[in-house]
Amino acid sequence: RKWRLDFCWINEKIAVEYHGIFGAHKAGHQAMAKLMRDYEESNEANLLGWTHLVITAQTVQSGQALQWLELALKLRR
Repeated sequence: RKWRLDFCWINEKIAVEYHGIFGAHKAGHQAMAKLMRDYEESNEANLLGWTHLVITAQTVQSGQALQWLELALKLRR
């Protein structure tokens, strides 16, 4: 299956997925179906040996996302 990732470092097998905040127009079954696909994608990436990071606006703003990415790259190299 072909996944579309927001960012990836192929040689290091690191994938980054940015999750925005669900708006009211995406509530209910639509949001749940997307969430289930995201879980499936993350699990399959992990099983294939990828480090799959999920980040949000909050983790980007706080600097946590960058720290996770730097650590993941360090561990993979």
